[in-house]
Formats: sequence, C-alpha cells, structure tokens
Amino acid sequence: MQYARTAASTSRTTRSASGCGQGTRFGRGLKQTLECGHGDAPVPLPSAIAILSAMVNRTSRSGDVIGSDQRIGAYDTLRSVTTWAAYQNFQEDTKGTLKVGKLADFVILDRNPLKVEPQALRELKVMETIKNGKTTYTAGDGP
Repeated sequence: MQYARTAASTSRTTRSASGCGQGTRFGRGLKQTLECGHGDAPVPLPSAIAILSAMVNRTSRSGDVIGSDQRIGAYDTLRSVTTWAAYQNFQEDTKGTLKVGKLADFVILDRNPLKVEPQALRELKVMETIKNGKTTYTAGDGP
C-alpha cells in the first residue's frame, strides 16, 4: 500500500490519501488513517474504541448501517490508528509500533480486538493505559 502526498500548506507537506471511503481507498492500494476514520463526533463518540467499531461495522450509535461497502477489518483499523497514522505524520521513527527506542504509548484491553465478533468491539474496555512507558491509568483505580 502507498500514500498519496498532498501539500497541506506552502511550508509543510503531509502524507495523505485522497478520498475518505475506506473500501475505495483500499481498492486503490491506499492506507487508511484517522484522517478519514476520524473522531467525527457525534457519529462515533470521541473514543478510539468507538472509532474502531465504527470503521469495522460502519454503524452509527443508533445502529444504522452507513456505507457497508466501506467496512475494513479490525487489523487494518488498528494499523490505521498506529503504524499508518505515525507514517502519515512523519513520526514513524518514534511512534506507531512497539520497538526499542520508540515512545511506548498504548492500552491494554480486556479482550483481543482481533478475536471478538465485530459487533462486540464497542464493548471493549481499557484495562491499562501506558504513556511514555509509564502506567497512567489502571481500571478500577477511579477516574
């Protein structure tokens, strides 16, 4: 897969893919990132888990199917918010994957999003959040 490059301004170039239809983009060999699977609240609430569910299931919070032909799998959706998003923002050397020397920002979920039924993605719970290699949230520790 590859990105199309567009000029965001005269002083900065960003990596972006034209057109926001996920299925269409994959058909063209373009990577999907949060630029188009964005937190378009109030469609998905401002939550990475809600966005994951919305991109995989293409359903609104009320259950309406919106663009079923634009669904993408959970694995590619996770890559869109990690590896591909870091690449799009020229941060692939410091973010996007878990490797020695990169920032360790990630969450631990109660279940594997690659193994649950697509409809159950919305029910995933964050058990722990790690930012810069340090735990910043643990479920059950309060707000």
